[in-house]
Amino acid sequence: MNRLFLAAALMALSVLPAMAETDNSSLEFMVGNWSLETWFLVPGGEKMEATAQLKVEAILDGSGVVMQERHEPQIAGRPPFHETMVLGMDPRTDEIEGASVNSLGNRKLNEGAFEGDQLVLEQSGEMFGGKSGRNRLTWTRITPDQFTLQLDRFDETTGQWQKAQYGYVANRTNE
Repeated sequence: MNRLFLAAALMALSVLPAMAETDNSSLEFMVGNWSLETWFLVPGGEKMEATAQLKVEAILDGSGVVMQERHEPQIAGRPPFHETMVLGMDPRTDEIEGASVNSLGNRKLNEGAFEGDQLVLEQSGEMFGGKSGRNRLTWTRITPDQFTLQLDRFDETTGQWQKAQYGYVANRTNE
């Protein structure tokens, strides 16, 4: 099943701009194996916490990454969650684009850039229940052995970002 998600994410490479031959290692901080301390809000506002794994491999001569996030065992009676994201940076513009798919069937396009010492991507596409939506992913506190991710969700009704709907602290492992 994981191969299906990886294949779908790799097919999403067609949305990336043509990459120059220049090596750009700005996404390199992600490459490696990570243990995740995750949290997310469920309907009703309850905060759930769990552990997960993240494996990130460099692609496109260092201008991109494939990220595989795995949540097991089940969280709150839900089936295991898996997501594969493919990101590429255009070294001519420093813009980052990509796509992601997950075990819930969600398909999202990602675009953004580094803003100072943070990586900020906006996701758009099919979210829960087949509805279209937008998320904002922000990577902060980036060091060689740790980083933090926060997901904010855009509320179409209010026109406002709902802060911190999901997040994690990633700690590098030696696996």
